[in-house]
Amino acid sequence: MAEEDTARPQEEVRGSAQQDANMQGGTRAQGAAGAPGEARVQGEVGGAELMETTVAPKQGLSLLLTSADLISQGAEARVFAATFCGRPAILKQRFEKKYRHPVLDARLTAKRLHAEARSMVRAARLGVLVPVLYGVEEGERCIVMQRVVGRSVKHLLLSLAPPQSTGTGTGSSSGVSIHPRVAEVAAWMGEAIAKLHDGGMVHGDLTTSNMLLSPAPAGLKLAEASAATATAPTAEAAAAAAAEAPGAARERLVLIDFGLSFNSTIAEDKAVDLYVLERALISLHSSNGDIMSEVLTSYRHHSRFWSATLNKLGQVRLRGRKRAMVG
Repeated sequence: MAEEDTARPQEEVRGSAQQDANMQGGTRAQGAAGAPGEARVQGEVGGAELMETTVAPKQGLSLLLTSADLISQGAEARVFAATFCGRPAILKQRFEKKYRHPVLDARLTAKRLHAEARSMVRAARLGVLVPVLYGVEEGERCIVMQRVVGRSVKHLLLSLAPPQSTGTGTGSSSGVSIHPRVAEVAAWMGEAIAKLHDGGMVHGDLTTSNMLLSPAPAGLKLAEASAATATAPTAEAAAAAAAEAPGAARERLVLIDFGLSFNSTIAEDKAVDLYVLERALISLHSSNGDIMSEVLTSYRHHSRFWSATLNKLGQVRLRGRKRAMVG
């Protein structure tokens, strides 16, 4: 019996060692499948198959950044337009924080890059349309994603605002009739937010600037270039030309900028997410009417947990008004 008991652990150790060797061998085989510094990204986004893309090495991405066109710059990152592996792409590069220790800054930046990438993939699995993720490069503090042809919801709402109104948010939105197109987009907003919240995700920065209207018919296939879009002076004009083209499909709502998103099933976190959107709509688009009511109607229709979230939204509103009153 003692010999059998001694032999059994030795067999388990040998089996464990063999398993480790197989895992290491599999890792080496995967590494040999591609060139050094390359990785493959594949999956599904918004019901459409994610294109398999070879992520370029650090040197190639550095060269791409030098030739890319700067589109916008915010507090945390720069956004560039470029061509990646023959496809129109967006490069989002986070800033290097000089006030932090370089090692700490690199770790925090890498953590946030991967968190944003995971949020994009998870949102896509929940049925929300997002840009296709091409890759993440820690060394350049950069995320590479699909460039969506379209205009922002902010641009649409400002274009449909009454001409005599400035849209500064000083007036009341009650009693103002809502444009049918605005009501339709508001319903899309409520549906997309409900999908995120029911899936345990909070966007964290719901503004009309972070919502795009793309003329893509299904999923997020890149719109093919045409004479009308090629000669358009701006991206908004190109999107409008694509939407008006013969046989063009209707626009779809696309969410972008998941840099502040996080996972949560707490009703108050979801309520704060909605409150951020409400403040953005009041401050800039109050002349378009009570858009938030249309958003919440759609949210209530598509969310399974709307009751707890909207009850919390009332409490968050009271706290916000008290803070604004006290200062």
